[in-house]
Amino acid sequence: LLAFMLLFATVIFLWWHLQLGLQRYFDADEFAYFHWARQMLIGKRPYVDFLLYVPAGFVFFLMPTFAFATGPTPLLIGRIMQFIVFSGTVGMVSLLFWEVRKSYLALFAGMILAFLPMPFDKLIEVRPDNLATLLVLLGIYLEVRYLKTKKNTVGFLSGIAFGVSLLVLPKTVPNILVGL
Repeated sequence: LLAFMLLFATVIFLWWHLQLGLQRYFDADEFAYFHWARQMLIGKRPYVDFLLYVPAGFVFFLMPTFAFATGPTPLLIGRIMQFIVFSGTVGMVSLLFWEVRKSYLALFAGMILAFLPMPFDKLIEVRPDNLATLLVLLGIYLEVRYLKTKKNTVGFLSGIAFGVSLLVLPKTVPNILVGL
């Protein structure tokens, strides 16, 4: 019953998160990422044809938002993509907690992340930090699995997740150093 209640509360918090994400104003940084994604989609090269001050991993992630839609629709698709990334982060926190502790309180860890009001605006915005965090958590989860199973493929996939995280945003270096 407790697990069901925690899961239900998490779904409610995620629903509020989605609703706020679809209604909240867009930040100037978000427009920059969308602009760069559009530039790359039409064939321009980052660092040569236009200034890009971060690695292009997140811009590649955003490029599909412009593939089939025009006008303001890519902005909404981007926010929905960010919601999916945030939901994945909530799930990954719970999964990592479960892997380490084998406790149903893992659902509580995910619920707390879904509820946290302080960083809410940064978790809604279309920004590389959220995707990079999800990839780091995936890398840590796979590393924990590797340490338990000693399967080389799992360790390799952990390294891939860490590497892709760096391609999305180099700020994750301290988090990756924890894994090392």
